[in-house]
Amino acid sequence: MTSSAPLHRLTLTAFRGASTAFTLDFEKNRKLTLIYGENGSGKTTICDAFEFLASGKVGSLEDRGMGAGLSKFWPAVGRSPSELLVRLETGSGPCAGTISSNKVQITPPTAKPRIELLRHQQILRLIAAQPAGRYNEIKRFIDIAAFETSEEALRQLCKSLLT
Repeated sequence: MTSSAPLHRLTLTAFRGASTAFTLDFEKNRKLTLIYGENGSGKTTICDAFEFLASGKVGSLEDRGMGAGLSKFWPAVGRSPSELLVRLETGSGPCAGTISSNKVQITPPTAKPRIELLRHQQILRLIAAQPAGRYNEIKRFIDIAAFETSEEALRQLCKSLLT
């Protein structure tokens, strides 16, 4: 899946806080999706679903000091790992994630989405960082390749004019 594939629908079954099947339809022709809501409304579960598909991890549980035992918290309470399903439909086609034999399976493997999440801890680091360090916290969200190319061309032009 390319990074420019439009999002159509995310469906969660027995995943984290989604104890019943949940479907989120995305607005057409949007390049940015902002997820907001009250505490306990499912924002983290949605972010975890994207991360599950992209990397086979659940980021909200990372660094909780529980080691390899984290995956037991991925299925919703009272549900088995075999019931878990995360399905993302995009303009490039569907991508589904399940757990089989205690391993994450993404089908098709080539359809893993490319995602970038800005989680609570990263926002706090961004706020606390010195101005020069703030860019490091958000650079993966900003495509500045064209600016860097233009700056390099300008540097080369200045050099050629001075010599």
